[in-house]
Amino acid sequence: MTSDVLSQLKVLLVEDESLVRWTGRKALEGMGCLVIEAGNCFDAEEAWKCDDFDLIVLDYRLPDGVSMDVVERMRSKGSEVPLVYLTAETEKIGEIDAARLGIRRVLKKPLNVEELKNAVLEFTGLKSDNENTEGHISEGGFEVVICPAVIEESTVVHICGQSELSSWIALCMDKTESIDDVAIRRLQEMSAEKRGSGGRLCIVGLSPKMRDYFVKLEVDRQIDLLSGLDELRHLGRKTTSPSERMSLMDVAVRSDNAGAR
Repeated sequence: MTSDVLSQLKVLLVEDESLVRWTGRKALEGMGCLVIEAGNCFDAEEAWKCDDFDLIVLDYRLPDGVSMDVVERMRSKGSEVPLVYLTAETEKIGEIDAARLGIRRVLKKPLNVEELKNAVLEFTGLKSDNENTEGHISEGGFEVVICPAVIEESTVVHICGQSELSSWIALCMDKTESIDDVAIRRLQEMSAEKRGSGGRLCIVGLSPKMRDYFVKLEVDRQIDLLSGLDELRHLGRKTTSPSERMSLMDVAVRSDNAGAR
């Protein structure tokens, strides 16, 4: 019954970050939804005008404006499609605006796939608030976690909490612009913990500037830094990764040095 209802659900997904959009699409399609994508306000409004959607999932801030303006225009034309918002700026959407514009849920970034699934199921009336959903978004055997623009220690703690049951974790940082030293140390600790239990932690999509910063701190000796999803899929097929081999070499060197003394 659940799959029959969801297979009839047409969703417009509006998000400019490609990896976030990919993650959201994969989650929604995995539930059986038909997903149409847009990456900016203009394309979102054109798609909204030309098709009948059951639900719209959209980011607040887009390259060509704020999506709330699109919602205002479409509401003025009589559209009543329910909305789910994805944003790191939850304070921008007040209760009055949410009620007036038909916003069912506001989900705080980084994107939590289970929260997105819950929002869709609650919209269809197929799930109560205390039920659990099954499954995680994965690629190449990794659970993919979308990271925000600014990463602090609390962000890493949150990610650890989200992913504590998963052995292989891929952190999508294509939107990340800064990360503090404490957060980096926590990521290194998290990587060591995953590796100690047979798991893996890698980072996907860093900007050239952020990648250079991570390499300067020798983070790549403990955590694999991947350019995109193709590398992630490739890594998932390997028995060992570059960072794992470098870590083993570091251990061997330290052991040799200790023996020489």
